[in-house]
This record gives sequence, C-alpha cells and structure tokens, in this order.
Amino acid sequence: MVEGILVPDSFASATINSKGETTMEWVYWPSFPRKILDDAKTLAATLAAPGTRGNFLTLLPAAERTNPGEVAIRHSDFDDDHTFQVFASYDVHAPKGPKHGRAITLNFGVDGKERVHPNRRAGVPTLPTSSSKP
Repeated sequence: MVEGILVPDSFASATINSKGETTMEWVYWPSFPRKILDDAKTLAATLAAPGTRGNFLTLLPAAERTNPGEVAIRHSDFDDDHTFQVFASYDVHAPKGPKHGRAITLNFGVDGKERVHPNRRAGVPTLPTSSSKP
C-alpha cells in the first residue's frame, strides 16, 4: 500500500529458519511516476463522494456497476518481457456468471474504460488478486 492506495502487484516475501535467520528474501516493488498515485487518489476521492461516485459508475458496463470494487495501482509483473506499464485502476470483482464463467477482477482506468491488466492477455480473464494478497 502506498499512501492508502493498494498496489497488489507489488510484493515482498521472506523465509526465516528455526534460528530466526533470513534464508530467502524476494521483493518486487517497482517505482512509478507520482502522477499514477495522484490519479489513484483522485479516483478514490471520486468514488468516496456520493455525487461523483454515481457519475463514474455510469461509465462502467451496466453489469459491473453494482459489483464490489476498490482503487488500486496496477503494474507489470517482474518477468514481463514488454515495456513496464502502470496505471490507476478501479478493480471490480465480478462474480462467476454467464459472461465470465468464473469470478474475475476487471480493471477500469480513471476514464471508466476497461483496461487490460499488463499481466493478462486480452480476452483472458484473471482471478481476483487485490484482496488475496497481504
């Protein structure tokens, strides 16, 4: 989390042996432009205010407007072969249904348009990740 905004694609992990010694550490927490954090904070403020929340939600597909969601910063994975990508996102947790076939997380940019997560190929759904990472 950075200044109250989730960054679910970043992580840190460690293994500690019985002597309390660290035997493995793994951190992937890339830096990104301040503008992305500012966009995420603006999006969070928009969704927190009843008047502007409704306006933003009308930009989403009708089926996704009532599903639970959260603001996050999404970025490329550590082993992505492409250029690093990062964006502010409204992550909508869509339940299993006829459209998706299984529960997935959809990512919407500050303009309300669906974004393909950098780690997902277009048309290939992903499992929810935001609430499953520490």
